[in-house]
Amino acid sequence: MVLAGVMKQIPAERRARTAHTAGVQATLVLVGKVVNLNKFRKRKAKVDREKKAETNRRLHGRTKLERQRDELQKERLTRGLHGKKLEKGSDTEGDV
Repeated sequence: MVLAGVMKQIPAERRARTAHTAGVQATLVLVGKVVNLNKFRKRKAKVDREKKAETNRRLHGRTKLERQRDELQKERLTRGLHGKKLEKGSDTEGDV
C-alpha cells in the first residue's frame, strides 16, 4: 500500500478521487487548482495604471504654489509689455 502513503502526503484539495473496481485501485490523478485569469488580468492592468499615473505625476505634476507663482510671473510680464506695445500703421500710412 505504497499508494496510500502517497495519498496522505498530497493535500486534500489536490487529490483526485480514486475508483476501487474489483479490488484494483485506479491511477492517481493530481488535479490542479482552478484559477480565475480575470483576477490576474485586472491586477496587471491596475499595476500598469499606477505606473502610468506615477509617470504623469512626475512629468506634469506641479504644486498649487508653483502654479500660482508661474501665473503671477506671466501676469507681470504681460503688464510690463502692454505699455511698450507699438501700434501698427498710426503714423507711417499717411506719409506716402
